[in-house]
Amino acid sequence: KLAMYGSIALLGYAMPLDFTPYAAPLHPKWSQHYYNLLGPDIPVHLDAYRQNHNKYANLEKLASARPELIVCAQGVEDWEKEQLRLIAPLYEMPEEQEGWQCNLLGLAKLLNKLPEAERWIETFHHKISTYREKLPAEMMDERTLLTARLHQDELMAYSHPGIKELLFDYFNFQPALPVDW
Repeated sequence: KLAMYGSIALLGYAMPLDFTPYAAPLHPKWSQHYYNLLGPDIPVHLDAYRQNHNKYANLEKLASARPELIVCAQGVEDWEKEQLRLIAPLYEMPEEQEGWQCNLLGLAKLLNKLPEAERWIETFHHKISTYREKLPAEMMDERTLLTARLHQDELMAYSHPGIKELLFDYFNFQPALPVDW
């Protein structure tokens, strides 16, 4: 009975490892993909509205669920970690600076799912290589890209470390605007 606490993004680590947590933060709007794909199989839904807006209620719900292990995201406050440790042993995900692959492998090792993680990472890199080969060769020197976000009828430049890694590190696109990652 593994629980995930503190961030919807943790569910992104569960999928490659092919397991469904017993408890996790979910929301039909803010985590629609995970909500639809994993939600029906997750017995205990923690409130993910406004990313941990309802911390006390989530901690109570988690205590009632009695998980055997809790995986928590970076940025969880110290008082919350103390409460989580009273519920079950706690594994805190490392800083994102280590990279998602290191985080996935670390969690996989903890859960005895290292072969699944290694296979998933290998498949990921194979897909990246396949897609890179499909890009026209004449574009290789002129691949400038603007990432944008539409919010309330307003289009604005948008950046995110995940976007940077995928589009600018793996595919070697150049950002159209200077970006502070």
